[in-house]
Amino acid sequence: MKTTVYYISLIALLGTGLVACSRLEKEVLPADDVVMQIATVGFGNPATRALTDGGVKTFAPNDKIAVFYTNTSDEVVKVESAPLRAACISADGKSAGFDVALTNPKPGGYLNYIYPAAIAGATANSPDMDKLCNQQDGTLETISSTMDYASYVGTLSQDGKLPESATLENPLAICKFQTIQDIYTNAPLNAKITKLRITVGLPEYTYHINRTPADGSIYVAMLPVSNNTVHIWATDGTNQYWNEFTDKTLKANHFYTVTTSLEFWKASFEYTGARQTFTVPKTGWYDITAYGAAGGKAYQNLSGGTEQKAGGIGGKSEITYHFEEGTTLSIYCGGAGGNASRVADGGGAAGWNGGGAGGNGYQDGYTGGGGGGGATYIATSDLGVISSTNSLFTGEWSSPTAKSGLILVAGGGGGAAYNSCTAGAGGGSSYTLGTRASDNQISDDYTKDTTYLTISGSLGGPGNKGSDNKSYQRGGSGGHGGGFIALYSLNGQVQTYAGAGGSSWGHENGFSYKSTLGGGTTDDGNGFVNISWVGTDLK
Repeated sequence: MKTTVYYISLIALLGTGLVACSRLEKEVLPADDVVMQIATVGFGNPATRALTDGGVKTFAPNDKIAVFYTNTSDEVVKVESAPLRAACISADGKSAGFDVALTNPKPGGYLNYIYPAAIAGATANSPDMDKLCNQQDGTLETISSTMDYASYVGTLSQDGKLPESATLENPLAICKFQTIQDIYTNAPLNAKITKLRITVGLPEYTYHINRTPADGSIYVAMLPVSNNTVHIWATDGTNQYWNEFTDKTLKANHFYTVTTSLEFWKASFEYTGARQTFTVPKTGWYDITAYGAAGGKAYQNLSGGTEQKAGGIGGKSEITYHFEEGTTLSIYCGGAGGNASRVADGGGAAGWNGGGAGGNGYQDGYTGGGGGGGATYIATSDLGVISSTNSLFTGEWSSPTAKSGLILVAGGGGGAAYNSCTAGAGGGSSYTLGTRASDNQISDDYTKDTTYLTISGSLGGPGNKGSDNKSYQRGGSGGHGGGFIALYSLNGQVQTYAGAGGSSWGHENGFSYKSTLGGGTTDDGNGFVNISWVGTDLK
C-alpha cells in the first residue's frame, strides 16, 4: 500500500505566487515510497466571501481542510489535513499550504476539497447538514468558525496526483436578518426571538436557529435557493409568527441583508403555576385548544411493591372565537395532581387551579390516593385561581351560570387509587366518575355520605378501617379533577375510589365548540393552551 503525502497550497488568485512553505522537518520525513507534491488551490474571483459584511475568507493557524478522493479500489475516502502551520500562511492570510496524506489515489479519480474540515459531512461535496440545519445560533461568531465553507470538485491527474491549481467557491448564501417585525404593528421582534425556523421547498431543507434573545441582527447560513418558496417561522417563547415568500432566489457566495415582516400564527402556554396573558394582535377569529391537567398516580398494591396506577387524563376543549384587537386574555393552565406515597399523610397534592388533594392511606405503609389534576381555562377577565371558595360558575350545580368573561374550560383528570381502580378522565359535558378498588365498578357507595356536587375539584376520602369486622384497611381515594362539576368528598367511605374527572365548558358565542374526554396532556401531566389565528372571516 502506497501513501502519498501532498502539500495543498490555497492561493487567493490575486496575483500572488506559491506560498513560501517549507517541507516537513527532517525527523518526520515520510518513507522513500512517499511522493511529495505541492498543489495550488485558490479562491474564486471575486474572492470567496466569509461570514462578515464585507470581508473575504482568510486562513489561520490550526485550520484544517477535508479531502475526498477515489482510491484504486474505487472507494471515495475522506481524510483531513494536519493542522495548518503558521509558516505556511502568506498573502495576508489568503494563501496557505496544507499537509495531507492520500493512500493509493486512483489516476483520474474523483476529488473534492471542503474548507474548513469542521463543516464537511460524511459524504463528498456535502456539508455536515446536521450542523448547518440544527446547530446555528444566529450569531456571526459561532457559525463563521464551523459553518461558512468553500468547496472544490474536480479530478485527480492521470498519474494520481492532485491538480496543479483549483478554485474554491463558497456554496452558501449568507442572510443577515437585520429587522424582523410584526406585520400588524411593525414592532421589531429580533430582541425577543428565541427560535427561528426557515424551510425551503423542493428539495426541502429546514434550518433551526436556537438563540438567546438579544438585540441586533440574526445571521443564517443556507444552501442556495433558486425561484423557490421560503417559509419563515419565529417564536419568542410564547407567540409564534410566520410568513411565506414565493419565487425567492439566494445565490451562492452572496451576502444578503434582509428586512421582513411576519404575522402572528400561534401562541402556546404551558403550566407555570400563575396567571398568564395574551394580547390579541388583530381583530378576527382564533382557534383555542385547552388541555386540563392529569391526576396523580397511586400505588397499584395497597402495601408493598413499586408499580403505580395512572391518574385520569385531562380533558381537551376546543373553540373558535372572535376577539377584538387589543383584548387581553387571562390564561390559567392547570397543574398535574401530585403522586401518592406510603406514609400516613401520603395523599397526593391537589393539582393547581382546582384539583382536589388525594386522600391519605390508613397508616404508614399504605398508599394514599393521587391528587386531582387542575383545570385549564381562558377568559377575557381575570377570574382567579379555582378553589373551594372561588368557582368559575355561580348558582346551583345543576344549572350553573358562567362568570362574565369565561370563554373555555378543560377539566382536570381524577387522582388514582390502588388495586383495580380507574380514575375518571377530564372533559366531556359532565363529570366522569372513578371506580372502586374491589371490582372497578361504580356504585352508590361513591356518594354514600355526601350526595351533593360542587363546581371545582374536591378532596378524596381518606383510607378507613373496613366495616366488615375483619380489620381490613384501605388506601386513600383519589382527589377529584378541577373543572365544571366534580364530586365532593368521600368521608366515611365504604370503598376506596379513584377520583372523578372534571367536566369542560365552552361559551355559547363560540363557533364549533367541542370537548374530548381524556383528550391528553403534556408528558409531565400539566395542562396547556394553544391559540392560533384563523382569519378575519370564517369560510
